[in-house]
Amino acid sequence: MDTITQILICFKNSGSLSGSDIARILGISRQVVNYHLKKLVLEGRVTKSGRTRSAVYTLAETDGSEALCRNWTHRFKIGTIEEHDLFNEMSQIMNLNRKVTLNVFDIYQYAFTEMVNNAIEHSLGSRAEIETFLGEYNCGFSVRDWGIGAFESIRNGMNLNLIQSAVHEVLKGRKTTSPAGHTGEGLFFTRRCAGRFSISANGSKLIFDNTRGDAILEKIRRMKGTFIEFDISRNSRESLRSVFSKYSPEEYDFSFRKTSIRISLYSTAPQSRSLARRIMAGLGEFREIALDFQGVRMLGQAFSDEIFRVYASAHPDMKISVINIADELKPMIKHII
Repeated sequence: MDTITQILICFKNSGSLSGSDIARILGISRQVVNYHLKKLVLEGRVTKSGRTRSAVYTLAETDGSEALCRNWTHRFKIGTIEEHDLFNEMSQIMNLNRKVTLNVFDIYQYAFTEMVNNAIEHSLGSRAEIETFLGEYNCGFSVRDWGIGAFESIRNGMNLNLIQSAVHEVLKGRKTTSPAGHTGEGLFFTRRCAGRFSISANGSKLIFDNTRGDAILEKIRRMKGTFIEFDISRNSRESLRSVFSKYSPEEYDFSFRKTSIRISLYSTAPQSRSLARRIMAGLGEFREIALDFQGVRMLGQAFSDEIFRVYASAHPDMKISVINIADELKPMIKHII
């Protein structure tokens, strides 16, 4: 008899139990029990009350349909169905509007349809796969296609020489390979709404963890196509309105004219004018740019001069601000200004 079956029998015989109770009854470690309980909660077969060591678990009052509604996987041929139809099907099966708060539902719908639309219209692939989950605390989805890869698509569409340059263009927002049909805002706002968001393609993985304020660029093994992951707390207080108003404020007629750029994703010790030019390239359409220096340990004079004197002089109507900068780096910028 496997461990999960033994745990379920414990609940049937005893009702509500803690993890310690189960470990004692079965004579196994608390770590093993916690591993299986977490899986049972995710599947909807067991409910959890309380937190950490005071948590108590009970068999879910369900005929099994609840477990089926917590995960949804769908494979489809690109061109045979639209993103809003996929969302409606998934939402009904998972009963999503009753499982999350209204603001989270709106964010989920926005992110889901934007990312699925990207796979449909930009991947140049023939098939895609969506997986969704509804956990005890978080919910989210992944989208996988087998096309040319998001960064390769951007590189081709913007006539860039390097994949790395395409990765960096994603960081700026408002970048699209099809300006006639898209604004390029979907990816930017989706990653801003998420608790955690990642995009993997063409040997690179961009990870944005908004719960910790982290942004990471990793090299990964090359795979075909693009893999998107989106995760948000079911109790998140974030809203689409607040995110949109932050970067598309009323003072700019609600148009997307503000952005922020994490410098450390380009370099933790930026020195050259050429790097400064690369970062600021294509940003002339924005009215406000926040340069985020979190994780930057050194700052070169040429890099600083190119942004805060040369570029700023060429764009007098643009507001360039600095955030999350270490105290020891501030004198360089003050000197330039």
